[in-house]
Amino acid sequence: MTNRERVLSRLNHNDDDLYIVSQPPEDADVQRHSFLDDGLVVLAPPEHPMVGRRNLHIKDLSEEPFLMREQGS
Repeated sequence: MTNRERVLSRLNHNDDDLYIVSQPPEDADVQRHSFLDDGLVVLAPPEHPMVGRRNLHIKDLSEEPFLMREQGS
């Protein structure tokens, strides 16, 4: 398990036989097979004002703080 940047580097060097990624590179000469849906979900503490709301729109989240993955992920 590593970040996306490292996976793509290993793929470009043909270091491994199998990779599992959420977004395969469009320009890679590889065989692809989807085996899971990879949906995004919103998580919040129970006391957050949006908890219990249905049908959130991306605009509803635009002012909320986000935790981000490391650079290269």
